[in-house]
Amino acid sequence: MAIGDQFNRANDGAKAINEELRFILDAVSSIGDKLVESFETAVDEAENLNNATEIVSKTLQKGFARDLRQTVKNTESLIKLQVKAKKGLASQAELQKKRIELEDNLAQITAKREILGENLTNQQKELLDQQEKEIINQQTILSGIEKYNNRYGSLIGLGKQYLTKIVGPLNRFDLGLAVLAKVGKTLKEIDSEVADIQRGFAVTKREALAINQEFAKSSLSALTLGVNLGSVTKATNDLNNALGGTANLFTADIRNGIAFAEERLGLSAEAASNLAMEALNSGKAFNQVVAENEASFKAVKATTGVTLNFRQTLEEANKISGALRLTLEKFPGGIIEAVAQAKSLGIELDQIRGIQSSILDFESSIAAELEAEALTGRQINLERARLAALNNDAAALAQEIASQFGSIAEFQSLNYVQQEAFAKALGMSSDQLANQLRTQESINNSLQTGVETQGESLTANAAALSAQEALTQSIKSLDTTLKTSLSLLLGIAGVAAILAAPFTAGMSLGAVAGLAALAGGAGAGIGALVQDGIAPSSKGPFTITDSYGATAVTAKGDGVVVSPNISQGGGGEGITKAQANEMIALLKKVADKDFSVNMDGRKLSNALQTSGVSYNI
Repeated sequence: MAIGDQFNRANDGAKAINEELRFILDAVSSIGDKLVESFETAVDEAENLNNATEIVSKTLQKGFARDLRQTVKNTESLIKLQVKAKKGLASQAELQKKRIELEDNLAQITAKREILGENLTNQQKELLDQQEKEIINQQTILSGIEKYNNRYGSLIGLGKQYLTKIVGPLNRFDLGLAVLAKVGKTLKEIDSEVADIQRGFAVTKREALAINQEFAKSSLSALTLGVNLGSVTKATNDLNNALGGTANLFTADIRNGIAFAEERLGLSAEAASNLAMEALNSGKAFNQVVAENEASFKAVKATTGVTLNFRQTLEEANKISGALRLTLEKFPGGIIEAVAQAKSLGIELDQIRGIQSSILDFESSIAAELEAEALTGRQINLERARLAALNNDAAALAQEIASQFGSIAEFQSLNYVQQEAFAKALGMSSDQLANQLRTQESINNSLQTGVETQGESLTANAAALSAQEALTQSIKSLDTTLKTSLSLLLGIAGVAAILAAPFTAGMSLGAVAGLAALAGGAGAGIGALVQDGIAPSSKGPFTITDSYGATAVTAKGDGVVVSPNISQGGGGEGITKAQANEMIALLKKVADKDFSVNMDGRKLSNALQTSGVSYNI
């Protein structure tokens, strides 16, 4: 695909907004100027102003005409705002200030109409109407600028930070070389990623490249920092491992969901994979499963008043496996509800599993219960606890067992034999019971200090990023974008080579040939594997022997590119040095040429000076 096509398609959204704004600005400015001019001429040519009413009318009309002219001139400030937005420098505060200013101007027009009422002449009414229309048009323009800024502004600013981080203050030469270096690094990363996929899924290199590009594209569709090619690839491998070593690609929803859970929520591969399996088995979207977990967590908080750590509870709940998990999965959010309920009572869910097994051994459990009652003199009733255990209702079981605990003081009043008997009746050891009593008492005594949040989504709050983390993840997303297409990468490299060519005597153009060969290696060996290849500079210097036995040694730091396409030219002899120099000279001319585009019979640069809007074509 042509380089121009790649860039044009990538910038369609920005160009559409630019074109729309240009036509609006030109139309508004020309109409406004003509109307003001005609009205002022009419006023200045008025004669026989014989009374005060006519003088007032003329004065008002001049004032209205002046306001309209000023409104038209205010369009210039919008043009400046658009230029800043295109550079990634427009702030939300500036845009909001301009919107408030336009709203105030409309309010003044309304006030003039209300105050002057029937005293307005037809010409004055028309001036106010035109001014109102002008302001409404400016609001439309501002909306377009806001839309552009929201869509591209942060990316432009981020791109500048990214490039500055790589090469510092940029010039044409530095930018060209920096981009070439970045493309080369990216191609090497792609080659490594493709090899890993090839080994992991036992597919061909071409198939592995297609999988890698699909992962890159689908991760970008999530529009979420942290969900990128690297995290999605890891997520896919983690789920395949959790399923016992499958070789599945899964859906984009599952891949992206696991990547978000691991990268942003900090969940382990085990917990994130269990969430994914629940989504797969229930037919629900990954985000829906997470939302159900959050809703159940909030419900426990509402009933118990205990504030728990959401991420920690989510992690613990989704590391539970076996029969208990499968049973609780029939209830939306059932697993995290059971875990949260148990933790709120000072019990861990894995202990509940042991209690369940103990009290369902009816003969020994009832005997232990009667023995504890006889030794302690306390009434113990575990009937509802046994029913909950029988129904695999872990949350209700935790509540019933906790209701039998009593207080720390009561436990302390028992002797050793009584403590052991009482704990055994509850399916616990005396040490476990003592720890649970102590934990529960501390939780109850600290209820009033629990953290409250006004935020609606605990998941969003738990996935927060620092500014530095957001920048790091944004750079990873940009890298992912570059890996969606080899053609895009080589297109960027071609433009960078042309930028750097005048300063490198054309050597940068040779670098593109090397990058193309590297891309061929990443892209399933475009050309025969024996004939094509790259020897990296780290392996050099190299000794090259021709068919006559003559040898040549490369300089340290030079790589070697081998391909039948390098030397095949017009008569099979390749290009001569003169031909190469001629090609480089032509490329220099292309790089230095002052391109111009005509629009409506005018040179585009002149048209832009007239409208005050800049364009990237």
